[in-house]
Amino acid sequence: MAWVISSLIFMGAASASVAGRQQCGGIGYTGETNCVDEGFCKTWTSYDAQCVPGTSTSSSCSSNSMPTSVHATSSNTSQSSSTASSSSSSGPSQTSTPGKDIQYFISFGDSYSQTGFNYSSTKPYVNNPLGNPPLPGWTASGGLNWIGFMVTEFNTTAAVSYNFAYGGATVDADLVTPYTSTVKSFVDQVTDFSTQLASHPSYAPWTADNTIVAVWMGVNDIGNSFWLEDEDELLEKILTRYFEQLQIIYDAGARNFVLLTVPRKFIN
Repeated sequence: MAWVISSLIFMGAASASVAGRQQCGGIGYTGETNCVDEGFCKTWTSYDAQCVPGTSTSSSCSSNSMPTSVHATSSNTSQSSSTASSSSSSGPSQTSTPGKDIQYFISFGDSYSQTGFNYSSTKPYVNNPLGNPPLPGWTASGGLNWIGFMVTEFNTTAAVSYNFAYGGATVDADLVTPYTSTVKSFVDQVTDFSTQLASHPSYAPWTADNTIVAVWMGVNDIGNSFWLEDEDELLEKILTRYFEQLQIIYDAGARNFVLLTVPRKFIN
């Protein structure tokens, strides 16, 4: 799965043209729209366009131009794609190709994935793909974690992150208690998703085709329960709850899933 924004190269103040990967258009943009030689202004979203290598029928963008389709380059990186079964007829049919046209990266998890995103604060956009806090976010490592890398380094199309991960999370706090009651479990995170993104709001018009959902969950479930006598029975309950949450996300319209650290027998 290789896609996302390349690092921006800031042009000098005296430059008459926009350098590679610098903004050149979008709603509210008032700067230069002509790109340097061997580049053209590519519209990613209605709010952002960047100068990219190559040729186009036009080398500039208007400041109010609408988004065009974003096409990703396929990669040899291994990706798990899982489709939950659904009896709902309201969701879109599965027409997407994993890794193609990706503009939204929606994620759930624990401290391995958290970036400190607060939905009530700044929303992500191309030049600030985490929204809040800005890159690298609030992470366990103090620098970019895998979410940050996915939306800044390991991508070929512009993508933004809506990250619901919360440090210390378990799948369901009623099954495995996290270290503190304020931790948002996977169940809580999906509840937030249902409240905030499931309706495909105008500021995040994600679709089955332009979105990948990633879940990295489980280490705290094991770490907080491995000594229990009924561990095997408990793990079955945890995985049942896990896939119930995936079903909720699927019913909201998601079709491309990357599931990390899930036992293979539960995916097949």
